[in-house]
Amino acid sequence: MARHDIPTARYRSFTSSAEAEKWIRSADAPERVVVKASGLAGGKGVIIPRNQDEAVEAVRSMLDGGQFKDAGSTVVVEEMLEGPEASILAFSDGTNVVALPAAQDHKRAHEFDQGLNTGGMGVYCPSPLVTPDMNREIMETVLEPAVRGMAREGKPFVGVLFAGLMLCKATGPAGRLVPKVLEFNVRMGDPETQAVLPLLREDCDLLEAMLACTEGRLRPEHLLTKEGAHAAAVVAVAPGYPSKPRAGDVIKVYGPGLGYGVGSKGVGGVHGTLMFHAGTAVEQRGFAMSLVTDGGRVLAVTGVASSLSAALTKAYNGMEAVIFPGMGVRRDIG
Repeated sequence: MARHDIPTARYRSFTSSAEAEKWIRSADAPERVVVKASGLAGGKGVIIPRNQDEAVEAVRSMLDGGQFKDAGSTVVVEEMLEGPEASILAFSDGTNVVALPAAQDHKRAHEFDQGLNTGGMGVYCPSPLVTPDMNREIMETVLEPAVRGMAREGKPFVGVLFAGLMLCKATGPAGRLVPKVLEFNVRMGDPETQAVLPLLREDCDLLEAMLACTEGRLRPEHLLTKEGAHAAAVVAVAPGYPSKPRAGDVIKVYGPGLGYGVGSKGVGGVHGTLMFHAGTAVEQRGFAMSLVTDGGRVLAVTGVASSLSAALTKAYNGMEAVIFPGMGVRRDIG
């Protein structure tokens, strides 16, 4: 991002907790910082301290205390970006890039954005904050420079580029929102994918879009979305998530002819809903096979409708059919 002028937070990387503390407490550092494990930490390696002391403690827990193991052997201390988030899934063939509608994720474990950061508790799409003008700005300042930059460096990117953005208030009296990059992932990310892909038009073939990426012929018409459609996905998580999720609890899904998952009439018979399994498994329990929890984010229910409020209602009504011990669901998605 620094090499290709892609807007992001000010940052420094450290392998020494003493050096990190010196910078955090210096006048050069931002007033609020975020501490991140530099390696792969399953989407959990981000600490949002409330003050300098908590930031120093987070750095020490990673570099000196072994939190996140090898993933935390280098930490990134960066400026805390404030504002609403937006998630973009963009397909690339190495030269061309086509973005799907922006989604709004909810990261905190509990209502009113309380609790630990998670991999995502729910999402809706499209985000009303990402206007057509904002979409153009994201394409011109983030997505196209990223794809062009990787190609110029001899590493053309083919696949799905996931851009996690923060819409920050610009300086000046107008205070308009400007996109800055929190992170890139090189895959479809959940739960965003579970709300974005159901908006694809029926005449758009996802496999054909993927093939077009690999053959260098991606075009916008490969990824058209339904006019006026909205989707909302609500996640059910295991007790103890995200720190120490419990596994092995039996999942019941009630409704007409559902069995282990979803009937043709939707989750719990709610038309226009889909269920996505994530942390689930099937185990032999006595003479029967049971669906059980097998991860932190257990499953998601997605509702698709002509308005956001209707999509949310469908998702929550479908989730009412799902029961397992200690199940956690945020009731304020959207």
